[in-house]
Amino acid sequence: MRKLLVALLCITMIFGLAACGGQKDAIDPDTVAECLIVLVTDKNLLGDNGLNDSCWEGLQLAEAEFDDLTVKCIESKGNYNESIEDAVDLDPDLIICPTADMAEALKTDAPGYEGSVFVVFDAELPDLFNVTTIYFNKEQTAFLAGVVAAMTTKNNVVGFIGGEQSEGAAKSLYGFTAGVVSTNKKCFISTNYIGADGSVSQAKQTAVAQFKLGADVIFQVLEAKGTGVMKAAGERGFKTISLYPNFAKQYPDSSLCTISKNGKSICYDLACRMMQGTFDGQPITYGLAQDAFYVDNAGGFIPEEVMANIDAYIDAIKAGGYVVPYDNATYQDFVSKNLTPDEIITTDQAVTGGAMESDVPRDKNGVPIGQEITNEEGAH
Repeated sequence: MRKLLVALLCITMIFGLAACGGQKDAIDPDTVAECLIVLVTDKNLLGDNGLNDSCWEGLQLAEAEFDDLTVKCIESKGNYNESIEDAVDLDPDLIICPTADMAEALKTDAPGYEGSVFVVFDAELPDLFNVTTIYFNKEQTAFLAGVVAAMTTKNNVVGFIGGEQSEGAAKSLYGFTAGVVSTNKKCFISTNYIGADGSVSQAKQTAVAQFKLGADVIFQVLEAKGTGVMKAAGERGFKTISLYPNFAKQYPDSSLCTISKNGKSICYDLACRMMQGTFDGQPITYGLAQDAFYVDNAGGFIPEEVMANIDAYIDAIKAGGYVVPYDNATYQDFVSKNLTPDEIITTDQAVTGGAMESDVPRDKNGVPIGQEITNEEGAH
């Protein structure tokens, strides 16, 4: 099966079907015999009570369901290149790398392993035909963060901090804004980007600036630089929401919650696609409909009644009652069905010289909603 899949991926690469919008051929289910899938953990290994354990649980669930499926795990103890090599040596049909931290290792190693097929979470490697990216619905993850922030803030001021202004960041901001205004129409949203070249120090200063404006809950979509936000929270006493469980483990008192990936659902689905012959190497986006993420209240800071309300929002999104916006057009449609624009109060204090046009929620006439506030301490 692996040889067939690799051949199909090579054909797709040659003819550029993906670039032209065509679909790669799936594996014929009749050709699926024995299949081996290998999980390569990140540096937290199994026993992390997080993504590694969750992914492994999903693969084991699939193994119990399919007689011809075998799953194995390689625990990365510091060197992803070596771990990927160990996985390749097992001659598997699919190798799952569940964090973007492994992208650099794949970038250097995958071209030399043309007979292997990889999956990586949240990392775009478009030039590698044998690496498939798993994406997560950014606006939906951010929507949950917005609901949590709006339901737990005591000051009616919350913050959003992003890195580079991009389409992905815009999706997160629209989703977060929608979550906030669906729950607390009088809540201010302070928005900042630190830029692609922003530092940990700048992230910390930006968080402090938002705190001084009254933000007591800040949602950050920063990666490693987000440690600056966590440090500021520990020093100033506000709470953070992030997408990275490691932040919550390193700074448990600073973290309100994490919007965590559900590796069990994702890896179980990937295994099913392999066994059913529908894995085709195309990028896959997972959302709430696939139970791909959840609000991780490991610290117990979110009251039970709030978690119940969050679950109600999740159920509504799954049922189609809420279509979470991801750009200005969908945001206006969302607002027209749920709120009136004059009920929304937002603050934009972008640190990089003003937010992008697409990043600022607007009324039906295209006018930015709320007032713009510039804070010198946050400006760079």
